[in-house]
Amino acid sequence: MGKIKIIAATLLLLIGGNCLAQDYIITWNNDTLYCELPANPSKKGFRPRADNKNGYFKLVAIFPNDSVRVFKPGEIMGYYRAKHGKQLLCDGMFYSVQAVRTNRPLTDADGKKSPGDWYFMLAEKVGEYASMYKVMELNKRLNSYYYVVKHTGNKKPEGVFMGTKKQLTAILAEKDIEEGMTDFIKKNRLFGKMINEYNRLKKEAAAQK
Repeated sequence: MGKIKIIAATLLLLIGGNCLAQDYIITWNNDTLYCELPANPSKKGFRPRADNKNGYFKLVAIFPNDSVRVFKPGEIMGYYRAKHGKQLLCDGMFYSVQAVRTNRPLTDADGKKSPGDWYFMLAEKVGEYASMYKVMELNKRLNSYYYVVKHTGNKKPEGVFMGTKKQLTAILAEKDIEEGMTDFIKKNRLFGKMINEYNRLKKEAAAQK
């Protein structure tokens, strides 16, 4: 996902007006299509399976002409849900991201472990050089997993699992910001702060070139 698309999608959340009260999807062509994302898909004729109530794994969308589409992660760039629905139909801005290099594979809708698969990930921290996303799953208990996506200009957004401090150092302490980022990770525990610092240091490094 390029920087321009990240910034453009973020602006949609900041602009006042009716768009904030309206669900929509974003295609890979960067088109915005307004629709209804039902709060309880079972009331719209979908069987009350768990995967229909998990917006990280699947998306049910109803368009103005009453046509219904079911989207899987990777089929669209992302979507915005205005209000929280049943179970894990969370509100907020989601993007299709492929989880890579993770030692904590998530469980998909069929109950299989699926490293390297696509997910709809909730945008938690959006930055110029990197952003942080969250995926939630409900098995015997509710779990949250955090991923960092670096905006390198690649069309395919790849999310790397944020785990131990050693793993975080390997992900975020790039050569041009290694000293500052390594020191910051040692002294901090919050992922969001690390993403903010990464973006700050990368901006400083770019200005010095």
